Amino acid sequence: WLDPLARRYASRGALGPSVRRAGRWLRAGTREELFESTMAIWPQPSALLGGLGCERPARADTPAFDNVVEPMLWRDTLGYLPGDILCKVDRAAMANGLETRVPLLDLDVVALAWRARPSMKVNGGQTKVLLRRLLARYVPPELTERPKVGFTVPLHEWLTGGLRDWARDLLDPRRIRRQGVLDVRPVEAAWRQLNAGDSGVGARIWAVLMFQSWMAARGR
Repeated sequence: WLDPLARRYASRGALGPSVRRAGRWLRAGTREELFESTMAIWPQPSALLGGLGCERPARADTPAFDNVVEPMLWRDTLGYLPGDILCKVDRAAMANGLETRVPLLDLDVVALAWRARPSMKVNGGQTKVLLRRLLARYVPPELTERPKVGFTVPLHEWLTGGLRDWARDLLDPRRIRRQGVLDVRPVEAAWRQLNAGDSGVGARIWAVLMFQSWMAARGR
């Protein structure tokens, strides 16, 4: 079952990062660890903080579900959705003077989605089962049954192109050591990987840059 996945990701030039990500999944001992390894930007966040230690962020207690799908949906609803997807939509829209709404987050639609059994959400490897069946009534299949096209930010191109000098200044080892918060070694390693062509570490570098930019704005 790995063969078609490898071919698909290799065709996108993303096989290396995907294999490493899959390696982290295989080390997970519980479903909770599997989910965390899937969502984490840095595989070991504590490695960034040296001797400062790293506590897990407080999370709302997950309700007791009788399946493996809905706990992940619950976590995404509380975290990934407002913290990533909706944030991107809002910023992109407001930057162009637009007010946006998300019809699929209408309260009645959300309530219906949560009442639907898990097999109506994911079944036999197919996702969005209920939504696909509904769309099939009104939309030609060539518009719905096609590969997903995301809105991935081209971090590698930015950080090795127009933003390279800005990033290099914020990631200067002397600056990081002076601040005394981050361990410079994993940051330097990720920066070398990025500049060697590994686009899979772009998000790691970006996360550090956001922290470093926040520090710089406060004179640190």
